[in-house]
This record gives sequence, C-alpha cells and structure tokens, in this order.
Amino acid sequence: MKKVITKAFSIALVLWWVSMMILLNQRTNRADLPLSTGLNVVEVGQIQKEEWHSITLKDEKIGYSNKVIQATGNLFLVNETTYLRLPVGGVLQEILMEGIYTVDSAFSIRTFNFTFSSEDYEVMTNGVKRGNELKLGVTSGEKDDHLTIPVDGELFAPALIPEFLAMHKFIPTEFRINTFDPFTMAPSTYLVQVFRKYDPQKFGTELPVYHVYLYFSGFMSEMWIEEDGDLIIEKAGEGFSLYRTTRDDALSFTMNKKGSDDLLRDFAIPADSLIPEPREVVYLKLKVEKLQHTLFELNDFNQRYDSQSGTLEIYSPGFEGGAAPDSTYLATDPFIQVEDQRIHSSAREITAGITDTLEMLRAINNWLFENIEKSYTLSIPYAVEILNKRKGDCNEHAILFTALARSLGIPTTLNTGVLYMEEKFFYHMWNQAYANGSWHTFDATLRQNPADATHIKLVSGNLQKQIQLLRIGVIKISVLEFSTDPEFKLSYHQQ
Repeated sequence: MKKVITKAFSIALVLWWVSMMILLNQRTNRADLPLSTGLNVVEVGQIQKEEWHSITLKDEKIGYSNKVIQATGNLFLVNETTYLRLPVGGVLQEILMEGIYTVDSAFSIRTFNFTFSSEDYEVMTNGVKRGNELKLGVTSGEKDDHLTIPVDGELFAPALIPEFLAMHKFIPTEFRINTFDPFTMAPSTYLVQVFRKYDPQKFGTELPVYHVYLYFSGFMSEMWIEEDGDLIIEKAGEGFSLYRTTRDDALSFTMNKKGSDDLLRDFAIPADSLIPEPREVVYLKLKVEKLQHTLFELNDFNQRYDSQSGTLEIYSPGFEGGAAPDSTYLATDPFIQVEDQRIHSSAREITAGITDTLEMLRAINNWLFENIEKSYTLSIPYAVEILNKRKGDCNEHAILFTALARSLGIPTTLNTGVLYMEEKFFYHMWNQAYANGSWHTFDATLRQNPADATHIKLVSGNLQKQIQLLRIGVIKISVLEFSTDPEFKLSYHQQ
C-alpha cells in the first residue's frame, strides 16, 4: 500500500508552480501554424532577437529556455523552446515544450501553437484570435477537439512582457494584461508593476535595468529587465529562478537521473506530529495557521472550519448530506469529455448490471484503482487520453473518475488539497460525488470510499481551480486530535 500512496500526489500542481513561477505557460509550441495567420513563414525575415536562459531550482539547474523573434512586415514570429528536468520521486522527469506564435507590432497574439511533451504524454494546442473569440484545436493521442472560447479584448504573451515594457519605455505604472493559458484552456490575467530603475553597474550591464513585479492569482514573480527588453533574471517562490546566459551554458547538463531535491517533498506541508495509520483515520482535528482562509473552500459536508480559532475538523462519512448540486457538476469541458462515446461506453461497461447510484460510483472507483497504473505522470490530463493510456497519478485517476461518473448523469467534482503521509501533507486530488441524496468522497488512487479524514480539501471544481493553490503560501498545520475507531463516527455524529 505504501508504494501506491507515494504515487498519489499531484504532479500537475508541480507544473503549476513551474509554469507560473517562471511564466512557462506561453513559452512553447511545435505544431503547424493554423491557417489565415497573415504571415508567410517561408519569407520570414532575419532574426531580430535571440535569448537563452538557464532555469534553476534552489541553485541547481533544471532546464533552459530559448526565445527567437523574427519580423516580417508588421508581424513578428516568435519561436520558443523550454526544456525541464524536474526531480520528482527521486527520478528526474523530463518535459519539452516547444512553440510558434505570431503577434502584431503591439505584441498582441494573432495565432499560437503549443506542444507539451513528457515521457508518456504529448498535447498540441493551436489557436487563432478572431475578434472576441479564440478558435482552438487540441490534439492529444486519439483525441482531436475544436473549441471556441470568448475573450475580452486583446491577448498578450507573458513571454513578451519585457519587449512590451521596453516598447513603452518602462513608464512606472501598474496595468493588467490578458493572456491565454493552454494548461487550463482558459483566458487569464496578469497584473504588471514597473517598480524601480537600476544603474547598469549594479548588474554589470551596458543599459539601465528595470525591476518588474508580475502577479497572477495571488502569486508573485520578479523580473529584472534591460532597457532594450532583454530579460536578465526572473525569480519566484520556492527557489525557482531564470538567468540570462549563453547558448552553450544553457544547453549544458549533467545526465544523472537522480535529483538532489524532490519537488513533491519540497512542496509538502510539515505536520507537527505522527499519525500512525492515516488511511484508517475517520476523524481529524487540526489547527491551521498562516492560511488566508477566505481564499479556500474549507467548509463542506465533511469539513468544518472555525475562522476564530483556526481549527479544522474533517469527518470522513460527513457531518451532513450537503447541498444538492447544480448543473455544473455534470458539465463537459476541454479536459473532461463527458459526451465522448468512448467515455460513455466505458462507464456503462464498468457499471453493467448495477442500478444503485452509490454502487455505480464504487464500481468506477474500484475499476480505476485496478486498471490505471500508478505512476508519476507529467501531463496535461485529458480524460480520453487517460482512458487510452491507463497510466498516471492522482490527477489522472480523479479526472477520469469525473468523466465516467458524469457521463452516467451523476454529479461529480474534483477536490484538490493535501493528504497526510509520513509526517507531511502532500498535494493531492480526489473526487466528490452526489448519490442517494448526499455527497460522498472517493479516492481512486487509494481505493477509498469514503476518503480518509487526512484528506484536506482546499478547492474544488475543474482544473482551472488548481491555480488557486498558488495562494497557499507558507502555512503551519498542527494535529490536535484524530481517531481510527470505526465506532467514533456513530458516537460523534449523534452529538
């Protein structure tokens, strides 16, 4: 069981940290340009600019990025490549992100292509901006979707913020820019603050350097940019940094497959005491300190939070049934393809002969545990792709659970939060579904129904909600009380 538990943590959250901290969410792509770009790629002009950066985690190199800008007429063609080697579970997981996008003279996006590749997954997304709509095509394994997303005004590439600021001569100001995040398939907004101008001598440069802050969903990143728009340094929390360097230095890597750090443990939240049998815990009482509780969903049918004392109680079977769900718990989205025939057919096959809704959910939970290989997976998880590959960590289990259950008309959502193991709370994802008049929790990675009481839900909903975990900051969790006695649930519920 221990081996299964150690593979239960949210790799997608690690990707959130990396992508948001060093703004990789727009620094990549490989697929062909969509039609009607207004740009003849064969006749693209000479290189206007090329930059190389090394990416480090706690001063240890984990990757590089390269950006090339070419001009033709009044459009720019931007080619970007980012390579990451992330220490996860003692093994270095590799990610390659490549891209091409076109922008106009104001750096507003016209088209983009985004390719995300890891050992087991490849996702390609292309988009064309037309008026107040973004036309998207998404290809992942056997999946090929076309979507239209409404957008408000112009979209900009975060990777071109340095050039954008240089064009406007770094006038001290605060402004917001809208962009599109291919990790969540949704528009997003950055707050940009030009903070301070430094003398060139401080950074050993020929031009003055400007200090810039970027804010995104409560997360902050800092950039130091030369007056001509060259990015010198970018830093973010948890020790992530990006440094300007030469091509040879950026591409220089050691080839060992062991990391000195592990992102899963680095991001885990220490607990102050040991819980000997966490998978058997039915009741848990905690004190949570330094948490902006208003940003998270700490109260639910099985969680009770007291903002005055900072105490959180979790009762595995649930204190009450909870409010009835609305239609959003049955919705399809780019990651959860509820209406896909392959999803629907699999759900019907898994639950064949079962008429009780709760038993259907248990059958799906058991099937996922038995048929999805437990493996750290760096991916942008799509339900159909997971069904095809049958491999992944908690994200893949939970997303496919949601798609299968919703295809049967059962209201279901994703819960994202932390799970206790080995005196730490690790980031994790599991499910919550409504059956027979009340809510129930399911953890397919651990084959639990209900999920044990060491599961602390912080947010729920689709993958876009995961970004809210970047707001968590440095918090402290103290264990006040817990019980593994099955009889506890009866006596406590009667109080």
